[in-house]
Amino acid sequence: MFRISVADTGLGIAKIKQQDLFKSFERLGRETGDIEGTGIGLVVTKRMIDLLGGEIGYHSEEGKGSTFWIDVPLSREQAPVKKKPRATKKRPEKQNRRAKTILPISSSISRITGPTFS
Repeated sequence: MFRISVADTGLGIAKIKQQDLFKSFERLGRETGDIEGTGIGLVVTKRMIDLLGGEIGYHSEEGKGSTFWIDVPLSREQAPVKKKPRATKKRPEKQNRRAKTILPISSSISRITGPTFS
């Protein structure tokens, strides 16, 4: 496994709020602060690390800061065997697909852009 850690000496995360850390759109009470964000970054990161067969975790003390880490396997042999979820819907045939526009959520209207994928 390969570990990447990022540490800060910021505000830290209160124990009572740590259970909500990996929930979508959760800003842990900092919705009106100066730091921009939507509360999905850690959710997306956790999903990506899970798909790679890795782990994500953290240690945080309120008033002292936080350390976040990810462990990713360096080879397939290191990755744990996980069952793939079964698809519940059939994918549409290629000729029936339409281009979709993704609009990122941002607190600053000037930063909104939406690339088109097909």
